[in-house]
Amino acid sequence: MSTEESPRPARRSTGARALMGLGIGCGGLLLVGVLTLAGAAYWAFAPGHQAPSARIVGPRSAGYAHLADLRDDPGAQALCGRILREATRVSSATPAAEEPGPGFDWPALLRRAAVEERELLEILLPYDATLSFEPDPGAGPRQLAALNFRRFVRPAAALIEHSAAAHPEIEHRPEAVPGGAFLFSESGWLVARDRGTLVAASAGSELGAALELLEGEGPDARTEARIEAGRSDWHLHGQLAPELLPRGGLAGKLLGAKLIEEIVFGLSIRSEDRLQGRVTIDAGGPEGAAALRPALGLMLMMAEGQASLSGMALEQELSVRDQRVVIDLDLSGLDRFIAAQGDSLIARRARQR
Repeated sequence: MSTEESPRPARRSTGARALMGLGIGCGGLLLVGVLTLAGAAYWAFAPGHQAPSARIVGPRSAGYAHLADLRDDPGAQALCGRILREATRVSSATPAAEEPGPGFDWPALLRRAAVEERELLEILLPYDATLSFEPDPGAGPRQLAALNFRRFVRPAAALIEHSAAAHPEIEHRPEAVPGGAFLFSESGWLVARDRGTLVAASAGSELGAALELLEGEGPDARTEARIEAGRSDWHLHGQLAPELLPRGGLAGKLLGAKLIEEIVFGLSIRSEDRLQGRVTIDAGGPEGAAALRPALGLMLMMAEGQASLSGMALEQELSVRDQRVVIDLDLSGLDRFIAAQGDSLIARRARQR
């Protein structure tokens, strides 16, 4: 049997142990930093859980308007880009002392951040938005809205909350709903965030009901099928019941004669200078459709004149198809109209200096 002792492991020097501890500490700090940055990026870019905006169309709804995703449509991108460039021109022409706070001058804020136009449109435009109309005989239709954006939902909500103190037209209402809401006094809309979905109501008392609708199952099967089918044909489409139409003037007379049962509409952006749309009115029968035609023809002539005064051109074609009246519309000259609106806004700001 060997009497030799087994060799003892060599002791690490104090310096080696210190270096190892330092390396482990730096690695831990680096890991914490990476996880912190990843969490911040997720908080900023990921909107969180989002409910389909069509759920805002509830049992009391008498109509809706649904906006489809415009990101990959060249015509929609062209028009939105034109409006954005005009907003940038107006913002650039505003003297520095008169510029609104950075929290709400989005074109100026993002222009300074050198955000590309396409990326900017993805930030500013919802990819899924629905507006629901609920009749209110005393004060006109109430409106509920749900909007889903691709990113920056949380930062935008935080920025509005932070900037509310400096903007008297925005009032923080922490008691309105769980999580609080903001009242935009000029429009009367009350806005809140339900996780990743923005929810708004034209009457503050309805905001809680709107949030409850988002937790429900959504519209009835017929309306849901209409919304789904309309996405493939139009950028903006919807349906209106007759009780939502104004009671005065020619529309009121048509309603009084009970000639309108339902209105379905669709609108698409063909370029930065042109829109196309269709309005289909269900008159309940061929006789009702024939009776509607003269009055609608007069209304379209008036619309053509109004478009001409605004620098645009409206072409229309009216036809009767069994119990329905179909109106096809083609509006051009948007570029001139947008430029004129920009010039008007610049002049108004100059007078207010």
